[in-house]
Amino acid sequence: MTAGLMNIVINIRLRQHYDDMNRMKSQQGMAAIFTVLVIGAASLILARSAAFLSMLSLDTSFIIDKEREAEYLAESCIEESLRRIQFDNNYAVTDLIWMQDANSCQITVVGSGPERIIEATGVIGDYNKSITAELSINNDQIIINKWKPNE
Repeated sequence: MTAGLMNIVINIRLRQHYDDMNRMKSQQGMAAIFTVLVIGAASLILARSAAFLSMLSLDTSFIIDKEREAEYLAESCIEESLRRIQFDNNYAVTDLIWMQDANSCQITVVGSGPERIIEATGVIGDYNKSITAELSINNDQIIINKWKPNE
């Protein structure tokens, strides 16, 4: 083989070697880009899931707070009815509605003599809670026999 032909063969082999190395580098670059895309997509999915769960938790807390407020309002209405019974043993009322802003309370006191039932429903916006109290009056003393939230 002549020197010129030998140089051509060596150049061809070197070129093939460099082409193979460039192809490998290109494939490694594509693998790196693909890896970054997969990790980025997974991170985005995790972030969206965390944000969704956070919003769900806030909504749940808001609902629980409003239901508690409605329950406290119903309790207050029952306590006001107890105070009125204490001043007047014959106190009875049907569907008394107390309102303030968007909040309201509906009170019913039924019964006569020593046995009474008070039902109160507290309404805070779209949320409401009802409570029933059964009581006895003995010598001007009020005894609560049963206090139960209604479902």
